[in-house]
Amino acid sequence: MYLDEGGLVMKNGTNFPIDPGDMHALKRWLAQHEDQSMLRQVGIEEILIGTDVLFQLPLVLQRAGIVSGSRVLLVMDKTPMRREERDLKPFVQALLHEAGYVVTPLWLGGDRYGLVHADFEQVQHVHDAILPGDALVALGSGTLTDIVKHAAYLYDQDQQDRQRNIVFICCQTANSVTAFAANMAVLLKDGVKRTVPSRYPTAIIADLRVLASAPRAMTLAGLGDCCARFVAYGDWYLASALGMVDFYSEVPLGLLGNLGTILLEHAAGIEQRCSCPAAGRHCSVHRQHVRSHLRLRTRDIACIRYDCGQPATTPCTARCPGRSCYPQRSPALSTFPGQL
Repeated sequence: MYLDEGGLVMKNGTNFPIDPGDMHALKRWLAQHEDQSMLRQVGIEEILIGTDVLFQLPLVLQRAGIVSGSRVLLVMDKTPMRREERDLKPFVQALLHEAGYVVTPLWLGGDRYGLVHADFEQVQHVHDAILPGDALVALGSGTLTDIVKHAAYLYDQDQQDRQRNIVFICCQTANSVTAFAANMAVLLKDGVKRTVPSRYPTAIIADLRVLASAPRAMTLAGLGDCCARFVAYGDWYLASALGMVDFYSEVPLGLLGNLGTILLEHAAGIEQRCSCPAAGRHCSVHRQHVRSHLRLRTRDIACIRYDCGQPATTPCTARCPGRSCYPQRSPALSTFPGQL
């Protein structure tokens, strides 16, 4: 996949009309449609997607008006998570500390099996920990994000005299659900999951090295969640025809109408990963992936982990010892095979 002026382009030229990382372009695209009365404002200010975008977390906070020295309530559970060889949660805490923020970790406890559930008790726990002037950062997958999201929503409701909502940054740790960008939350009430109105995050950070380090089952779960889109549009239309909802628009279908084609094109490569376990090893996983799925010549793929520029058919240099190789699109190619 790569980006051009027409949007996000997949390997066979199948496009999303808008790059999902360009919120300004998305809002301009939405403003061009005639059924404005049926559309709702998208409150997300930015979405960052890339191999090292986690390092931009302090800058995202600054752009949202949270200056160095402010308190950041960093909400996490105790599930071990990694970013390649690094322990993710201490890494993010150190990143914020080094940027001058006062980091207050808030650990959510699980049940007797260690599982955290998105219920109103957890939401209230986070809500009660928020102080005036805080920024909220959710570091986790869907369950934790819904908890923090709704705590931020309730806090906003309590502070309606404020000029702006509390800053809430979602640091996505797995491609497990499609709800990170939603203004709804799925919460347990009386043992039953309920979808309730909530709020958008201020920003979403989707670091590809973090997502690639997540368990395979979570990636496959996210793929299954995407597949629900194929019946969702019909359900929405039927609900509108029966008078069960107050609005209906085909704009979302226009935005994601090519999703089925894109998923089919990339089904075989969605879980592929490329790693060089030790210095001097060849990037054999990536070469096999290129040959079997993309039919591209390996000499056109380069390791850009540290911009060493070495072809994938040669050993990694000392500049990327034991790290992951990430392929780079040459001018002759139209894809980023390592970012499917």
